[in-house]
Amino acid sequence: MALATAAGSALFPRLAGRPARVLVPLEFAGVAIGLATVFATGALPVVVAGAIITGFSTGVMLPTLLVWAIHRLSFTQRGRGTGWWSGALTLGQFFCPLVVAGLSAAAGGLQPALAVLAVAAALLAATVLLGLRRRNDPLTPSHGEPVTAPVGP
Repeated sequence: MALATAAGSALFPRLAGRPARVLVPLEFAGVAIGLATVFATGALPVVVAGAIITGFSTGVMLPTLLVWAIHRLSFTQRGRGTGWWSGALTLGQFFCPLVVAGLSAAAGGLQPALAVLAVAAALLAATVLLGLRRRNDPLTPSHGEPVTAPVGP
């Protein structure tokens, strides 16, 4: 799964010119499909395929969400924005197993908890799709905006 995540991240530069309203719903839908695949079966090859789909989708999603979060910040604020985003990601990674354990207890096991997470990812895909349907912001810097630090005299 980690290789699938890395492969998804490596694909991001080719997708970065597309708007978040296109990428984010597709990425959440990919996560939903992968989790639903893992939920639907006990067969190891299918579980592995579902994990690969989920990993690839999250691999593309991570840089998309990072760039989406900071692309409107001024150049001087991007370091701070990236730090806040990284901190939020780290907190999410800490709480994730706790949330999955709680969902597993509430839903009657890990497999039903994965179904709940698949539905949540599908709902997020639909929410972002509907919420951003009129926005067309690309994930690339505005024309003339520096990508790296300006060179001073």
